[in-house]
Amino acid sequence: MKKKTIRIYYLIIGAIALVSGTVLILTAFENSIVFFYSPTEIKIKNITPGQKIRIGGLVEEGTLTKEDNTFFFSVTDTVENIEVSFS
Repeated sequence: MKKKTIRIYYLIIGAIALVSGTVLILTAFENSIVFFYSPTEIKIKNITPGQKIRIGGLVEEGTLTKEDNTFFFSVTDTVENIEVSFS
């Protein structure tokens, strides 16, 4: 075989390995890649209190209070509401 043909085979094998590795990594981090959870998703997935996560939604009007360095408020996605504390 010519050197050019061997190089092409190495490139193809390398590309297949790269794609396979990417697929395996994305599959392993399937649930961790989520940028934020909506209140509905939090209730469906039974996320435990005290677990640090990112929540997406709207802060309900009139629910924001502050005690010392901790904020308390309610977040909604127009379907479910969830109470949040943030420090």
